[in-house]
Amino acid sequence: MYLIILFCLPLLVRFSEIENYGINKTVGWAYDISGFTMYYVKYIVFAFFIGYLFLAIIKVKTNYHLSIIHFILIAFCCLFYDNLRYMRLVDNIAIIGIVVFLMIFFNSLFWRIKSLLKF
Repeated sequence: MYLIILFCLPLLVRFSEIENYGINKTVGWAYDISGFTMYYVKYIVFAFFIGYLFLAIIKVKTNYHLSIIHFILIAFCCLFYDNLRYMRLVDNIAIIGIVVFLMIFFNSLFWRIKSLLKF
């Protein structure tokens, strides 16, 4: 999965031009967190890259099906994160991608620790 994440990095470089979207948000107590992926998807993918790098260093195998689902979620976020039409959908998919990554990460660590303690 570490090498598969490398496929998403060129998508971020290719589609990450700085644009002015013209969103006018009022200042007040009602905050809208939609559109957070427009600003943070690069850091999220970098965190995934670091996490999978750590798993590759300690030689842990990940769940194949969850890894494929996670790659599809990341690819969708990287392709459509700067399009205002899909902003809420990309936000939801990014949250699902974070949850799937945490499931993969902790599940892999659990099985690695269990195999080391088995003797």
